[in-house]
Amino acid sequence: MTAFSIKIDQKAKKLIWQIAIGVVLAVMVITVLGLPTQAAAQKRGAPENPYRAAYVSAREYWAFVKFFSLFRDRLEIEGWGSKVAFPGELKLILDDYESPEAKNAAVSRLLDREDIDLVLSLGTEATQYVLNNNSQGRPVLGCSISNPISSFLIEDAEYSTKPNFTTVIFNNSLANNMFAIFHQFLGFKKLGIVYADNEFARSYSFLNEAREVARDRGFELLEYDRLDSAESYESCVRGVQDLVQRGIDALFITNTACFDTNSNNLKELYTLLYDNHIITLAAEDFDQVRLYALFGYIFMELSPIVIEFQVNQAIKILSGKKTNEIPIKVNAFSQYVINLAAAERLNLIIDDSLLIFSDILFLDLKGME
Repeated sequence: MTAFSIKIDQKAKKLIWQIAIGVVLAVMVITVLGLPTQAAAQKRGAPENPYRAAYVSAREYWAFVKFFSLFRDRLEIEGWGSKVAFPGELKLILDDYESPEAKNAAVSRLLDREDIDLVLSLGTEATQYVLNNNSQGRPVLGCSISNPISSFLIEDAEYSTKPNFTTVIFNNSLANNMFAIFHQFLGFKKLGIVYADNEFARSYSFLNEAREVARDRGFELLEYDRLDSAESYESCVRGVQDLVQRGIDALFITNTACFDTNSNNLKELYTLLYDNHIITLAAEDFDQVRLYALFGYIFMELSPIVIEFQVNQAIKILSGKKTNEIPIKVNAFSQYVINLAAAERLNLIIDDSLLIFSDILFLDLKGME
C-alpha cells in the first residue's frame, strides 16, 4: 500500500509541473504576440498607444487650417495632446479627387480602416461626404461648419439625433441677423453674391438666408452661381466683374476659397470694388475686414469658447460616450468689425450708431497698401 501511495504522489507532482510550465509558456506567448490584456487595455490613450483620429476636409481652406491648429493646441491644454494622434495616412483632402464618385470612394476607403477612433470632418462638404459613407459607424465630429441646421446635417436640438455624428450649433437666427444688420446700417439696394452652384456652397455662402432677408427688407439680391468647383480666384474675378456690370452697390464676401486671404492677393479684386464704390461685407473672416473689407459679422467659431467646447466633445467620444449623449449647443456670440479706412475710401459717412454698435474698429487697409 505504501509503495502505491508514493507512485500516486509522483504522478501528481509531474502533472503539477506540466500545468505550471503550460501557464508560463502561455504568459510568454501573450507577451510576445501582444495579445490583449487588462494592463494593455488600460494604456489606451497613452503616448505609446494613442487614439487615432482621421482628418477630412474639402480643401486647405484657411479657416479649416486655423481651426485644426487651435484644436490641437487645446488638446495639449486639456492634457490630451499625447493621447491623440493625427497620422498623415488618415488625412484626406477631397479636392485631391476630381469627381464626386472619386471623393466618395476615397472617403469610403478611409472609413474602412479599423485603426480609426474618431473622425474630424472640417466644413459642410467634407462632413456630408463622411456621413454618406459611414456605414462602418465611425464616430464623427463635425467642425467649422457654417450652418449645420440649414445644411440638414443636424436638427435644432440639445443632442444629436443623427447616428454616430455630433457637432456644435449656435443660435439659428445668426445668419439672418447678419444680413438684416448689414442692410439696417448701410442701406444698400443691390447686394451681390458669388458662389458655386452646389448644395455645399449654397449652404456656407448663406444663400437661403440672404434671399429671405432680401425679401423681408426689400433689397435686390443679384447672384452669380458660376464659380468653378475649385472656387478659383480667376472664376471669382469673373463673377465680381459680372455683378459690377449688373449694377450692385454692395458685395457679400462668401466663405469661398477664392476669398482666402492666406492664399490669394485680393488687392486687384478689391481695387475693382473700390473704384466702383461698392460696399464690401464679410462673414466669419476677421482678417477680411482688417485687410480689405468695410464691415464684418464674425460668428466666433474660432473663439476659445467654441474650440474648447469641441475639444471636450472629442474627449468625451474617445472616453466612451456616444455621440447622442453629448450636448451640441454652445452660447452663441458674435463680433461686429468695421474698417474706417475702407469707409473713407468709399466716401461713406459712418453714423455714430454704427461706431457704437461695432466691437472693433480698424483705421487702415493693410491689404491695399
